[in-house]
Amino acid sequence: MHKLFLSLGFLCLCNLSLAQELSETDKQVLLGKIEVMENDVLDFNYKNQKAAATAFKAAMQSETKAFQFYLDCRERIDQEAKKQKGSDLREDMKKLRESTTNEEKRALRHQLVWLVASMEAAANPDARETSTQKLVDGLKNIIDDAQYLDRKTVTGRLKQNPFSSEFAKAYLVDHIKPDNWPSSPLDYDGLFKNLIIKGLVESGKYNEARSEWQNRLQAEQRLIEEFDVEPETDKFGKESVELDNFLQKNLPDLRWQMEKELFTAGDTRQASVALFSILQTYPKHDNYLKWVNWFKGVLSPESEASE
Repeated sequence: MHKLFLSLGFLCLCNLSLAQELSETDKQVLLGKIEVMENDVLDFNYKNQKAAATAFKAAMQSETKAFQFYLDCRERIDQEAKKQKGSDLREDMKKLRESTTNEEKRALRHQLVWLVASMEAAANPDARETSTQKLVDGLKNIIDDAQYLDRKTVTGRLKQNPFSSEFAKAYLVDHIKPDNWPSSPLDYDGLFKNLIIKGLVESGKYNEARSEWQNRLQAEQRLIEEFDVEPETDKFGKESVELDNFLQKNLPDLRWQMEKELFTAGDTRQASVALFSILQTYPKHDNYLKWVNWFKGVLSPESEASE
């Protein structure tokens, strides 16, 4: 191999010393060869993604199938490395089977549902609306399923990008990145703001946009409520409750973002009422002065206001 590299390097040096421009005939030959290689790659990707989608759809039919498929994918990924080390995969797979919790098994199925919908969107941009609805339905199912999940599973797997999962890696589809697509099953803004709300606002459908904003806020709140069973203690010994933080800090800020966006888009009257109400309700919020400065600025454009 080293000799080959040296030969190629020597050849390149010789060619540089005798540099000549490509003839039109050479260009056409080279373009033809590149096109053949490109078609081969596209054909491989198409067949590979089709096989992956078929396998994912079959595995997501049940929790049991999803878990067995996960084990198969893990084995598929590790097989080559284990061969090189001369070790046996069976013991590792046994340990993995025994250590995987029921909550993790359940999350695997949700991850597969997201993958299938996202691959459909990547393969057929015209079907993005249908795929988006599948993600919305998938999020609702996760929330309805929250009693069977746990905080660790949600954070570790359902907030992970499924295209970096064992499923995607085993079937060589981890390079897929649909444009302007959510990064995970629990990417609320990526789903609602980018795929749903943005289009409604641009079309002047403010009431529908506000309704979808509420769906986005309720989805995050419901999931937090499921896991907010008891206070957590931080490293300073102070108790903090995730739900309380969300209700007092994150939720008001998200509501402000919603109404600010609608105000800027043109729904000034209704948004103004809502924005003023937020200022009345949360005078101790960390962003209060920032909110006030922006609101005063848009109501009195001649005054200096910062975002």
